[in-house]
Amino acid sequence: MAGPHAPTLAVDVDGTIWSCYERAFDEVERLTGDRLNLADMTSYDYLFDRYSREIGIQAFAFATEPSYCVSRTLYEGCEKALKSLKVLGINVRFVTHNHDPDRMRDPVTAWLQGIFGEVPVDVMHTSENKADHLLEIGAFGIVDDKPESLENVADLGLLAMTLVQPWNKDLVFERPDVNGFVSWDGFLRTFAGVTPCIEHSVFGGWHG
Repeated sequence: MAGPHAPTLAVDVDGTIWSCYERAFDEVERLTGDRLNLADMTSYDYLFDRYSREIGIQAFAFATEPSYCVSRTLYEGCEKALKSLKVLGINVRFVTHNHDPDRMRDPVTAWLQGIFGEVPVDVMHTSENKADHLLEIGAFGIVDDKPESLENVADLGLLAMTLVQPWNKDLVFERPDVNGFVSWDGFLRTFAGVTPCIEHSVFGGWHG
């Protein structure tokens, strides 16, 4: 089991452990009449680039509305994978961006801790650099979906992992130090393959 001094892996929230995009698309449709789908999101800033900063912020604010936190559904396999890390001696610390972190901090923390127990949750403003934050908290890497964050973390020589999405798949292809997995059911196998500094067997236990 992981203890207070165990290695820490940071994990993003929106777009990484649950899909906020379908709900954002609902708001885009209300505002513009356009109906989008996930395949349209060919870049992380697609909504901002296609429409405007105002519409992008409003869509994601609707998608991450605090009152909706309790209704969020994790990606299939995510809960099991992240809980398995604790069993294997790895602490999880959630690190997420939001345009209004003070408003989101309590509801998103309550939602995550209701699923994963007393895990730390850091809600940062979108202007803050997650890579710098990883150095501050002593995390050895992150699971994130945002290309900029993944590149910044990889540039520091830290572990960068992502659930492959339309907006980050090119980065996964171009950079061998950005490690993609296609579903959370395959996360542990990918994680095992990119952490050679730790002697482990995903299916037979974990030995630091």
